[in-house]
Amino acid sequence: MRARGRRAARTCVALLLASAALPAQDASTDAPDPDARACVDERLLEPDFRAGASSWRLDDAALDEDDDGTPVVRLAAQDGDGWSTMTSPMVPVGGTRRFVLRAEVKLLGFGHRVFASVDAYTAERERLDTVVEKLSLWTPAGAWREIELEFEPPADARGLAVRVDARGGDPTLVRRCSLSPVAPAPTDTGVLGGLTRGELHARADAVFTRLEALRGEAFPTRPLLWVLDRETFAALATTGVPLTGSDARMTEALRMLGAWPRDADDHDVLYQAALGRWAAGSYIVPMHTLLLAADTPVDAVDDLVAHEGAHALDLHGTEPGDPWVPESRDLSLARSAIHEGSACFDQQADAHRHRGLDLDAPEAMGDLRRVGIQRSIAEGLPSFLVRERASLYEIGMRFLRWGADDPTSPTAEGRERITRARDLERGPVSTEQILHPAKYWSDAERDEPRELAPPDVADVLGDGWEETFDIRLGELLLGAFTGAEHPAPGSDPTVPSGWSSPATAGWGGDRLQLHASGEQRVAVLFTAWDTAADAEEFHAALQLPEDAAAARRDDRVVVTAATALVPDDGVADARALAERLLDAWPEEDAGR
Repeated sequence: MRARGRRAARTCVALLLASAALPAQDASTDAPDPDARACVDERLLEPDFRAGASSWRLDDAALDEDDDGTPVVRLAAQDGDGWSTMTSPMVPVGGTRRFVLRAEVKLLGFGHRVFASVDAYTAERERLDTVVEKLSLWTPAGAWREIELEFEPPADARGLAVRVDARGGDPTLVRRCSLSPVAPAPTDTGVLGGLTRGELHARADAVFTRLEALRGEAFPTRPLLWVLDRETFAALATTGVPLTGSDARMTEALRMLGAWPRDADDHDVLYQAALGRWAAGSYIVPMHTLLLAADTPVDAVDDLVAHEGAHALDLHGTEPGDPWVPESRDLSLARSAIHEGSACFDQQADAHRHRGLDLDAPEAMGDLRRVGIQRSIAEGLPSFLVRERASLYEIGMRFLRWGADDPTSPTAEGRERITRARDLERGPVSTEQILHPAKYWSDAERDEPRELAPPDVADVLGDGWEETFDIRLGELLLGAFTGAEHPAPGSDPTVPSGWSSPATAGWGGDRLQLHASGEQRVAVLFTAWDTAADAEEFHAALQLPEDAAAARRDDRVVVTAATALVPDDGVADARALAERLLDAWPEEDAGR
């Protein structure tokens, strides 16, 4: 599924229960049986040049056949002084630290060279130093020659891409190109739940075909399919979710205000650990590769491939933009909910068409709910994190179902509405709109967030204080401050009250801030509501620690907590600070 900017757009992850590395099939002319164990230790870039070489970037090169009908890529297909190049999709490095590069080439011209190289990339597709730079090969024309070189990627490499170059005007054929880990990959006795590689790829191809019919569009190139052991899968899936200092500061503010357990790890640390345990499917955008964890239940394969395949249709060959907005968790989650909800929408439509699944049944979410969401609740993750991550699949899917005229077979108009919602510039701008779809889809009920202009906390606290964190949380996350319940196991995932609550309905806007002076900290949550009654309901439902306090006035509620407050500044305790901040908050807030 996220993906996800750096989270959604790069890595799209399905939160499921997800061990052995599974390569694609050998692409040489004497490729062994797809089920043969001899192939298991080799990670090949393409299962078959005839079917898969179009996934490569071919510059002045084309898919062709040798004289004996062998599928090949023909380099330097045109005359000229330039270069002809074939570049592979990125191959995940995972935990492997040494590789062997192999390629089979045939030169058709006379007296020229062919070059092979391996480029290393970070998870964000930033190129590192070239691992093997222009391995030069002279060879007699008309004979197949194998290139082989062992190398070690840089320590921070998360992906590798092979490039083969030939000088323009000197045709060169390539019929095999592979990367093999030097150390044997983890042993797999059944590939995935007893499915052979051939059976797994056949099921994936069938799902891809159904998705193309459902969406009315074809994959530019179908994604590669890899099965990785749990450790390697988790390492690769979480590389798109880097730790950030802002999340550490956010966690500190949440702890002080009671929305994050004081004995729990920081937000990103806990999230990465959970993702590594539960994720079962991931679409890696730069690699155009769909990953499955080898301990994925067999009955989840079709749902996973449909979900991640939908991500591939949405994102492959595009620049989707960055859904992650540092100053607004709320806007970021609204966009991410559309991203994940879109994949769930297509996943469910496929299940309905292919297996006759009732979309309104609790099991309609498949393992996305049964394992990922319910397990996150059962294992006691902080409510804030469950809401922020596990909820997006359900609420995004429900939002799009509300906007589509027929969720099982949308008309062209329904598809256009979904396309509009996916657009970062035209789509929903708050989790309130996702939770209450009419507040986006209905012109009469449209409800935009209030951009608050609260007072400067430093002006109230006095000299020496500095704002270190400021973000909008939104209705979905404010439920963590009120003890709002999560959907019960087996409940209908399409019911909005599963993630919303009366205490947070009527949200207008908010800002969560953290202020520092030396070792002292002050956390402040400013909130504004549609009515004074909505503000009172939120104020009454707050579940705060003893050293935090809240104050309400009309349609506004301010929540504060501090590690230390200086009486000489006129602020004796958290409640007094909240009152003073309300006093300093202009009645005519620019956001009203």
